[in-house]
Amino acid sequence: MKNLRLEIGEPMKKLKGKDAIVNPQNQYMTKGSGWCNEIYTKAGETLLTNFCQELFPNGMEPRDVKVTPGFKLEIDIIHVYPPKFHFAQDPIEELRQTYQNLFATINEKNYQNILMPSLGIGVHGYNHQDVAEMLMTELKKFLTDKKITITLVLANRDIKKIYQKYL
Repeated sequence: MKNLRLEIGEPMKKLKGKDAIVNPQNQYMTKGSGWCNEIYTKAGETLLTNFCQELFPNGMEPRDVKVTPGFKLEIDIIHVYPPKFHFAQDPIEELRQTYQNLFATINEKNYQNILMPSLGIGVHGYNHQDVAEMLMTELKKFLTDKKITITLVLANRDIKKIYQKYL
C-alpha cells in the first residue's frame, strides 16, 4: 500500500508534511510517558495541559478520541485513550473499536497525512504480537480508495517486521 508507511525512529523528527499526530493519551489528558511525553513537551506542556483541562474537564473514557491544536508542533493532535488490556472484557475488539473511532475522526476532520504509533502498547498492556494483525487489517480497510497517508512509527526493526508480516 502506497499510503501506509511503516517507519522506525523518533516521531518528533517525522512531523514535516503531516497535518496531525496521534497521541496515545491517558484518561486525565495530562503529560504521560513515551509518545505522550514527547508530544506534550514539544507542543508546550503548559499550553496543551491548560487547553485540555479547560475544554475537556472530565478527561477521556476508553476508546475516546479528542482533537486539540498542537500549539508549538504546528499540527493538530488527535488524542486517543486506548482501553487497558487487563480491564477490557475483549481487549483486541475494544482496541479495534478505538481505531475505528480514530479513523472516523480522521475522515471527519479531513486529515490527509497522519503520524501515529501502535496504540495500546506499553502502559496500556498490549503487546505488538497481539495488536499487529488487527491493526494492519483495519489500516488496509480504512486506507482503501483514500488519498490519506498514515505513517506508523515503530520502535525498532524487530517490531517493524511483526507489522510487515501482515501487509
